[in-house]
Amino acid sequence: MLLRLVRAPDGGVVADIHEKLPGRGAWVHLDRAAVETALARGTLARALAASWRQPVSRDALGPDLLALIETGLRERVLARLGLMRRSGRLVLGADATQAAIRAGKATLLLLARDAGENARAKTLSHARACALPVLDLFDRTELALALGRDNVVQAALVTSLPARFARDVARFRLWSGAGKAGSVCVPTGRQAQKREMQGGALSVAG
Repeated sequence: MLLRLVRAPDGGVVADIHEKLPGRGAWVHLDRAAVETALARGTLARALAASWRQPVSRDALGPDLLALIETGLRERVLARLGLMRRSGRLVLGADATQAAIRAGKATLLLLARDAGENARAKTLSHARACALPVLDLFDRTELALALGRDNVVQAALVTSLPARFARDVARFRLWSGAGKAGSVCVPTGRQAQKREMQGGALSVAG
């Protein structure tokens, strides 16, 4: 999975997070460590210079470029969660989440990264029993700001998993390395394998 870096009007380098910016640039893998190495070795600057056909100074590749990429990818996922909430596709709270699971409407469970042990254990238990993916990339504060409600610990998606949302989650996980810590959990089985192929953002948890 790749991300395009392009030249800003001021000559700096920006990431095309929303994949809409004009102009030529360089494609990089969504691997923060690899991009950091390319920055240190100067290979990223050379690739951009070849694309733009002009030299790229050290100042163009600002020290906060990596952090800005992570922030942009994170905010895009949170923004999509907010849109799903406002359109009624996401229900919030333990009671609403449990009701969605019992009715067979839940397609994705959202769990705050700093949820208590009991809430986490119950959510993961339901996920395994129903072969549902669990997304726990964000803490309560981040979810509260994105979803417009205080103290969001649990939520459930009650429509099919949007492909663009799944891709945005995959991009953020790859860049931040969050997936290595099991941030998205999918029980094994035929349904989980199907979601893995369709969503790309989901990893199989043993």
